[in-house]
Amino acid sequence: MGKPRMNRSFAILLTFTLLPIVALAAAPTDARAQGGTITGQVTDAGTGAPVELAQVTVEGTRISVTTTAQGRYLVTGVSAGVRTVTVQRLGYSDASQEVTVPEGGAVSLDFALATAPVNLSGIVVTTTGEQQKLSIANVIATIGADSIVTSAPITNVTDLLQGRVPGVMTFSNAGMTGSSARVRIRGFNSLSQDNTPLMIIDGVRVENTTGGGSQIGPGQFSSGWTAGAVTDLNPEEIESIDIVKGPSAATLYGTDGANGVILIRTKRGQPGEARWSVYTEGGLIQQAADVHEGWYAWGRNADGASIRCENRVRVVGGCTLDSLTTWSAFRDSPSAPLGLGHREQLGVQVSGGVERFRYFFATELENETGYLELSESEIQRKQEERGGVEIPAWQRRPNYLKRMTMRGNVTARLNETADINVSTGVTLQQSQIPSNGVFWRGSWGPGYNDDNEGWWLGDRPGDLFATRAGSNITRFTTGINGNWIPRPWLTFRGTVGLDHSAQFSDNLLRRGEDTSGALNTGFRNHIRSDIALYTVDLGSTAEFDINPTVKSRTSFGVQYNRRHQGVAQARGTDLPPGAQTVNGAANYTASESNVQSVVAGTYVEQNFDLDGRFFLTAALRADGASNFGKDFKTAWYPKGGFSWLISEEGFFPRGSFINSLRYRFAYGASGVQPQATDALADVRFASVFVNGQSRTGARLFALGNPDLGPERVTEYETGFDMDMLDGRIQWEATAYYRKSVDALVRRAMPRSIGITGTGQLDNVGSVRNMGVEADVQAEVFSLAGATFSVNVNGSVNSNELLELAEGLRPPEDRFIKFVEGWPLYGQWDRPVLGWNDDNGDGVLQADEVQVGDSIIFIGNTNPTRMLNFTPTISLLGGRLYLSSLFVYRGGWVQTNFSELNKCNFGSCRARNDPEAPLHLQAQYIAFTKPGLTYAGYQEDGTFTRWAEALVSYTFQPGALQPLGLGASSATVSLSARNLMLWTDYTGPDPEVTANPSLSGNFGTRWDLGYDNPTAPPARYVIVRVKLNF
Repeated sequence: MGKPRMNRSFAILLTFTLLPIVALAAAPTDARAQGGTITGQVTDAGTGAPVELAQVTVEGTRISVTTTAQGRYLVTGVSAGVRTVTVQRLGYSDASQEVTVPEGGAVSLDFALATAPVNLSGIVVTTTGEQQKLSIANVIATIGADSIVTSAPITNVTDLLQGRVPGVMTFSNAGMTGSSARVRIRGFNSLSQDNTPLMIIDGVRVENTTGGGSQIGPGQFSSGWTAGAVTDLNPEEIESIDIVKGPSAATLYGTDGANGVILIRTKRGQPGEARWSVYTEGGLIQQAADVHEGWYAWGRNADGASIRCENRVRVVGGCTLDSLTTWSAFRDSPSAPLGLGHREQLGVQVSGGVERFRYFFATELENETGYLELSESEIQRKQEERGGVEIPAWQRRPNYLKRMTMRGNVTARLNETADINVSTGVTLQQSQIPSNGVFWRGSWGPGYNDDNEGWWLGDRPGDLFATRAGSNITRFTTGINGNWIPRPWLTFRGTVGLDHSAQFSDNLLRRGEDTSGALNTGFRNHIRSDIALYTVDLGSTAEFDINPTVKSRTSFGVQYNRRHQGVAQARGTDLPPGAQTVNGAANYTASESNVQSVVAGTYVEQNFDLDGRFFLTAALRADGASNFGKDFKTAWYPKGGFSWLISEEGFFPRGSFINSLRYRFAYGASGVQPQATDALADVRFASVFVNGQSRTGARLFALGNPDLGPERVTEYETGFDMDMLDGRIQWEATAYYRKSVDALVRRAMPRSIGITGTGQLDNVGSVRNMGVEADVQAEVFSLAGATFSVNVNGSVNSNELLELAEGLRPPEDRFIKFVEGWPLYGQWDRPVLGWNDDNGDGVLQADEVQVGDSIIFIGNTNPTRMLNFTPTISLLGGRLYLSSLFVYRGGWVQTNFSELNKCNFGSCRARNDPEAPLHLQAQYIAFTKPGLTYAGYQEDGTFTRWAEALVSYTFQPGALQPLGLGASSATVSLSARNLMLWTDYTGPDPEVTANPSLSGNFGTRWDLGYDNPTAPPARYVIVRVKLNF
């Protein structure tokens, strides 16, 4: 396969990234030669136990360290004089003390931290820098990735997000190895634009969009989806994830933040000797859901000829039933392509440094092979067809992923008041995701073992896997961040960075290798895509005390984000024997596109802290963007809110079972910008014939819109955080109301005006989105060395199309509609009102099934209710750890195209089995009546899944000495993912999404509830070992 090319900007950024690393490595690192030293221990005030990973900061400087496993810390290079030292740790109240530091000497300072509500303590990352969570008026969810990845069955960032934050849903696009997934925060917001949240890694914006499976050949689509950072980022490199859920919190992120923001912080080094971690894992992968069988009714007509004796023909005397067979090509056929997949992973991390220079380096190798596998009979058949030529490995195991990741993070403290951080990550990935045609043909077979072994339309796995559907991805993300505190009350910060992803898709079918005939002449398809995102973020914050009880914090900043995408494609069909290049094909085409967009904005934010109990926030952001129409001016986004710690007021009852109570309210606005060329008149060139001669002509593809602006989304959010029973129960509850005005809607244009594109985008709609969220963490009991706790979180969401311009009808699908007063992307159709077997023969006829005359709303296309339940047991002082995750999704419908098309092709139970339930017969008859309806196949998609289970054990240092490994600790875990599914949905699995070829009029949104079918989520069983040195 070809390799992605490094463009010039990529090489320049790489050079400017490596230069600071080299310079920092060469900088003086002996901090002990200057200033004084502060040392001490941080312990739990209640138990006296050491507190690990507490952050110790010298106020007014950039000096910060974390405590060791023994709670010890060492701060060097502190200027002599009176200094304030602050200690912070999630789950504990902040503590500060003053100390006099002698020049060239040392002083001891110990801290005993009191426990505090987990949902109020800690520091979160915001646009204006790090802030206390207590002072922020909106909800921000935090995931401690480092502690989860150690033992849970986590293979990508999507696994980290699943079931851990209310209002955040992940959607499995396909169960193939290497497939991407979608993340949605608080449901749908836009009619026409992507609902994917922003993702920012160490201050650098990264490409996170996921598109549909690529077309790998005429009539063939891959069952995987184009990858974003949510798929190819290594979870082992992540320290924590903060999730900003909507406009009330994301105002300062500007005209892209309305769908929420995922903020990822990767690991950093801490002063001290080198700390090494080595981990490895191995696992098995299998298909978790069964692909249902087909049915065939064997019978004879009046002349004795063998025919399919369907129920409706049989009951009127048209045939006589002899026997009934069922057959699943995936379960019964000798050519069934189901095997046992496997995954292996090996990683090494090292961190350490001195006070002035810290480092974290990591690398990982990952190999995963999916469960699809050519059977021995298929291998033999294909080798005989090819004259004994060996079947290559990529056809025998057509679904695989090979990935290498590298990360280097370095931090240098230039002096007491300034530091610089360089963060660099590289991903090299090779994958192959075959056509999901194998699931079509396995699902829609005839219902018996015919000459094609029960596969539909003549193609067997050996034919389908003959198409190479490979992809190479190179991702390079780098950022340089600097902080400077010229005065104790003034901070400057800046970040510049680049996220560059290059993807090369390579699809090849050699002539004669697909014996079905449809594609047997061969084809070759090349697609190169390069996406570069540039980030510049500069800001300053001034903090001062207005009086002893009122503190002010004022922030100002400017941001610049640029995105460039270039795509080049070459396709050739009708390959001569032995040829495998595009230019060797008899027919070939080529295309190229380059698109660039820029967003620049500025903001100001004002915060007031009133005696540590009441916090006020007000902010304003102004944006300009190249995607706006030329006559559209600046987009303005205001923000405001307050956080009130009620439990600190004098009227709050002391000694009650409620230990702390905070109320919060936030308002904010943000935007969703149109695509880069939506505002422009689009003229495209094409070959035309004039007077019999081939000429190049031009045609108007889109009108453009000079007044086009962003969708403007405003949100109100309110909620409370409560700590009860001395921290044993923590509540977090939130309600939100979101409304978009100037919603982007595409107007369908009449062909008579000569427009050949998809219409004109305009700001002519309004959408409402609202919901509630709750998160409860409870310690059920705690005995000597044993703890049982549970986490329950969930949400309910609804949206509604409030308004469309009069007479406007946006593009719609056969049964996906936009109707004022109803949810976006609702499923609509004529309902099946009922049925009655009047003559009692057990077979319904057309006149025995009643279908409504008008279409009605059937249901939402994605879940509106979610509930996640995580029980955890800790034994032996935390060394033995057991946990599970159960997820529930409800309030939606899934269109079961798997069953619908099986009936279409004659092999469903409803058409063949004399004892088929009447409701199955009714849904098929309703589909075949004049004015057909899909309603019978629009099923309730509600499900509950046992998503994760794990058990891990951490060995004490003494237990490892006989092994001679030299490790300070070791953790061994056994985990599994996707263990069990409970649902009334009759397809293989409701948690799959549209076949890419069914995207219809909806472009790249990919939020439709189709099961056409595709690969259901796979099951993983993983054993993992991690050693720390």
